[in-house]
Amino acid sequence: MQETDRVTSPARTVLDIAPAVTNDQLVKLVNEARIARHVRLNHDIAGFEVDGYFPIERLIVQVDGWDIHCTRKAFEEDRLKDAIILERTQIPTVRITKRRLTDLATAEAARLRKILDTRRQLFGQAA
Repeated sequence: MQETDRVTSPARTVLDIAPAVTNDQLVKLVNEARIARHVRLNHDIAGFEVDGYFPIERLIVQVDGWDIHCTRKAFEEDRLKDAIILERTQIPTVRITKRRLTDLATAEAARLRKILDTRRQLFGQAA
């Protein structure tokens, strides 16, 4: 994606599913991170539905916040799901909280881009 590109296609990005985050914030984050790649949303991996899966980079991205997972049980279940998926597929999970999307969007965009770029290099794909 170039600096002038905008996320305007009907295809959703992984960040479109974050509740209570405005479209402007999502577009800014996606543009800053240049992560509007081939992401599969609500994708099944190892028998679990994940928010987003980047197949080229072999990375799962889960977007959630305290308002969604506000119990110890939900917190523990998420970590167990991450561990089972990693054990079965060797695909790691990055969790992005709603607070980081809204309060730390620039830093979060840079972090996610760096992770995706590094993983793409590991798997032999050009940027």
